Amino acid sequence: MRHLDAEFGNPGSRTHSLGRAAAEAVDKAREQLSGLIQCAPEELIFTSGATESNNLAIRGLGEANSCSQGHIITSVTEHKSVLDPVHDLFRHGWSATVLPSSHSGRITSAQVEHAIQRDTRLVSIMWANNETGVINDIESISSLCQERGVILHVDAAQAVGKLPVSVAQIPVDMLSISAHKMYGPKGVGALFVRKSVQRQLRPLLHGGGQERGLRSGTVPVHQVVGLGTAADLARTYLKGDGPDRVRALRDLMLQLLVEELGDVQLNGDAEHRLPGNLNVWLPNCDTEALAMRCEEVAFSTGSACNSASLEPSYVIRAMTGSEKRASESARFGIGRDTSEADIRFAVEHISRHARDLRGLASLFE
Repeated sequence: MRHLDAEFGNPGSRTHSLGRAAAEAVDKAREQLSGLIQCAPEELIFTSGATESNNLAIRGLGEANSCSQGHIITSVTEHKSVLDPVHDLFRHGWSATVLPSSHSGRITSAQVEHAIQRDTRLVSIMWANNETGVINDIESISSLCQERGVILHVDAAQAVGKLPVSVAQIPVDMLSISAHKMYGPKGVGALFVRKSVQRQLRPLLHGGGQERGLRSGTVPVHQVVGLGTAADLARTYLKGDGPDRVRALRDLMLQLLVEELGDVQLNGDAEHRLPGNLNVWLPNCDTEALAMRCEEVAFSTGSACNSASLEPSYVIRAMTGSEKRASESARFGIGRDTSEADIRFAVEHISRHARDLRGLASLFE
């Protein structure tokens, strides 16, 4: 049967031309993504996104070693898709160390080294925090783990496509990727698994044995192609002045907010952070109320994955020890297409609504 779209076929069915065309599209996308993070194409496992990748890395390793539970290290500021699987392993007999956060929010190799035990099997530390944009010392942590013979998993959903990420230069063992964090389609991602570690993982999904037996299910060709294209575009972006331009806009926004509102403070390390992340404390301004009032500007008061909850950011609370500061903090994302006019528009509206909320709050003091 002839089909107008040759890539609509099942990439697992290579006995006919439609399947082969689809498989070739998937292979190309795998090569594009491997070129971005500098790994072998066969070390990439396509998933539905970073949440599944994190679960496959953590639970996959834990369930493969269910008869010899070990010790796992992570941090209190990790994404819930890391913290929850770690808690699940804990309930099934593993021991766990959850590293506390400093005011800067940055996890160091010294903290990890202090926590390593004889039976430590896995360290899971994110490359860059999804709320504060703070970049952890992954290079030193990876060297430490390699020296101690401990597997290192890194949630790099926020870093890949925004920073140079090379698993050839920084020897992590597993690395989670999400397409939509680098302008690709939602609902697709990948887990880099170094060849030496692949046999140590147990799949979470069983069936047809796709993706080297680690992730059964028909590969969504259209989404994977989108991920590959996004990876190619990200390589071009990182070679140019895009990150520097975004960083300059972020700094401009902070400067303007301080000029307009006075006592605005940055949350997290000022130096080691993503170019496009601005997470600030707006004292005496409930940012949940600010977000509801300021419909002209899209921003977040915590993780998008927890947006249904009215609880203040657990990340800011862990960093500062202050519930109040967590409820008065906001995260702004500056992207590739953001202009200076966009920044000035956003600051104008945020400042106006923030002043109104502060005025209302003062009436009840």
